[in-house]
Amino acid sequence: MMQNADPQIRLALSIAVQDATDALRNSTMIATAASAAGLARFFATNDRIYLEAAKEGQHLITKAIETLRMVVAISQDYVREDHPSGSDAAAPKASTTYD
Repeated sequence: MMQNADPQIRLALSIAVQDATDALRNSTMIATAASAAGLARFFATNDRIYLEAAKEGQHLITKAIETLRMVVAISQDYVREDHPSGSDAAAPKASTTYD
């Protein structure tokens, strides 16, 4: 049973990376639309409250990027350290701190 665990875990990790990538793509589209709508309303009304849409959109994208980085780092750690194969055994550990 454990023989099949590693390929299943690797598959799950690859799906998680793809899901996080899709979430980033979707977040970017939503944030862009919200920012555009907010700017259009701002220009029409000169009410600064509509500029908040751009800030919230940027926050949404930032969170999606953080999630993607975390999922990729976890995947890299699993592949490189916990279950190395071939030349991956000497690969450096993925950094989980982002500046």
